[in-house]
Amino acid sequence: MLACVSPADSNFMETLNTLKYANRARNIKNKVSVNESYGGNSIEINQLRGQISRLKMEIQTLRAGGCNEETSRKHEEEIESLKNELGMTKWKLKNVEQELITTKAERNTLLMEIR
Repeated sequence: MLACVSPADSNFMETLNTLKYANRARNIKNKVSVNESYGGNSIEINQLRGQISRLKMEIQTLRAGGCNEETSRKHEEEIESLKNELGMTKWKLKNVEQELITTKAERNTLLMEIR
């Protein structure tokens, strides 16, 4: 950072404020942190996506080989159940993300109060 100062007595207060600001700016330290917004929920989402893709492949196989009405209905019910479960998981993930944002904001507030 560059700070422009004046040797004139008439600019003493401005020079002093500039030097104080430069000192505060020099003391700023940035900390690197890993983005943890998804955490362990991404594993569960990936498992559900894999299960959905396996079921889609199974449906294609059954359609190609011919299937009876009861089996088809059973698979469709299972797909609907998995879609509902995926929706609930997404909802839970959104709530966890919101809690994380709130917690980080509270932490930052407390850190500011400590300093």
